Amino acid sequence: MPVFGADPEAEDRGWEDVRTSQGVFVSRPVRELTNYFAYHRNTRMSQRCNEEDKSRLNIFFSRKLKQGFDSASIKEIIDRFYQSPAGQHEFASALFCKDDVQKELMEDIDITNNDPVLQWLLDGMPNSGPFTDPREVRKAIMQECVESLLRYPEVVADIIRIDDPEPHLSHRLASLESLILWNLTDDSGNAGQWQDVLCIITLPKELASRGRSPKSVRLKHGSVKDAVMRIPMRRSKESS
Repeated sequence: MPVFGADPEAEDRGWEDVRTSQGVFVSRPVRELTNYFAYHRNTRMSQRCNEEDKSRLNIFFSRKLKQGFDSASIKEIIDRFYQSPAGQHEFASALFCKDDVQKELMEDIDITNNDPVLQWLLDGMPNSGPFTDPREVRKAIMQECVESLLRYPEVVADIIRIDDPEPHLSHRLASLESLILWNLTDDSGNAGQWQDVLCIITLPKELASRGRSPKSVRLKHGSVKDAVMRIPMRRSKESS
């Protein structure tokens, strides 16, 4: 239809549909954390968060909550951030979400995870825990899969959650370790055999592949805490 002010020589194309961005649902826990950061008592006028900043924070906090971390631990990290030199930066939200900043902020903080098995790993595998015999579980981990624990702690957690107690725990943990090392080296081995042993759990796609993918294998972290904090989201299409 004609539009007043339009080019009179342009072809009349009738009504056109216009794509509009749809709002993404943000759950109350995520929204509360984003507001806690954006309106923190230590923020300055120049650090006010715009919509882009809030969107970034929504995604970040949604991932942390889905990874099992509780709001109290996350708020403690936010408090520490604003007490540090990094917290005085004009672009605070972008800096806060960086991995190196997060690693520094969490060095001395006791992180709480809602997954009891991951929390047991974070606590240093104590003699008490959500298992029939935590000492036997710890022994199996230390003997069979130290490499795996510092790269794929959630996969280790899935195995020990299912295989409590033995006799299959050590075998599955050893198979996970062998599968990771096979991906990282040129050693001969049967990936399919190890994957069959681990068929009771969902493996990350780089470990489920029949071909080696050394560049896709996760980096080895210096501590279980670092490894747990950097567990990637398997499904993170929307903030929740």
